[in-house]
Amino acid sequence: MMRIAALLLLGAIALSPSLILPAPVQAQTEESRPRRAPQLLEARTTNNRVRSRFAKYYITLATPPDARPLQAIQLDQRTGGDAIQLRLDQTRVWVNDEEVAIASYSGNGASEPLQLTFADPIPPNSTITVQLNPYYNPRWGGEYSYGVTVMMAEDFNLYLGPARLRFYERDRRIWWP
Repeated sequence: MMRIAALLLLGAIALSPSLILPAPVQAQTEESRPRRAPQLLEARTTNNRVRSRFAKYYITLATPPDARPLQAIQLDQRTGGDAIQLRLDQTRVWVNDEEVAIASYSGNGASEPLQLTFADPIPPNSTITVQLNPYYNPRWGGEYSYGVTVMMAEDFNLYLGPARLRFYERDRRIWWP
């Protein structure tokens, strides 16, 4: 009986609110305050027919006023029945309808992620449009998606989601006489 009473007394002491130490409170400063993330607005193509040689892909992002400056954008083809080969030398980027310089790019977008690094960081409250030029659209119809990741100041990377493009093919039925 004494044992049970001792255990109950120890349990009551352990759960006493006066003995529980409060968690440390961190003061919110400008650097520690959460900021809103950029958003993936749309992905579109100028020609959605399979095997077309004259298509351009546009991926549009928006950064809110309290976002960190963008250093780079990474695009990685995640789905689709065919690897889309891009003309990297014809890749263009516009910020608020003005073309910006790409300092460097690496990868190809299909087998390895395409990373576009900007000459100057892109400021907050901007609309960014990336133009990709493929050699030709994929051979097979369906949904193809690029994973979009932004690299911000202070080595902060954020995956925004998939930029989806849909391609259509003609009827592949074989007609027998």
